[in-house]
Amino acid sequence: MATLRSTEIYRDATVTIVAVDSSAVRSSRAALGFHLAGHREPVAIIVSGADGIEALDMHGQNLELGRLRREIADIAAHIASS
Repeated sequence: MATLRSTEIYRDATVTIVAVDSSAVRSSRAALGFHLAGHREPVAIIVSGADGIEALDMHGQNLELGRLRREIADIAAHIASS
């Protein structure tokens, strides 16, 4: 199962940029040990400033910000104070 998380990558007096990525970890037990694998990939970028908040996917298309707010618990802390 993939998990979305947000990371603030830039902030100044006028704009905040937040990266959203997906990470997943898989594990399995084998006859001779244990196997652990994971991956992390970018999903979206959120830009928050005086003109509002925009969420864009990795192709530059608009995303529904409400969906990201529901799926990422700490996202409000990143974009609320910008």
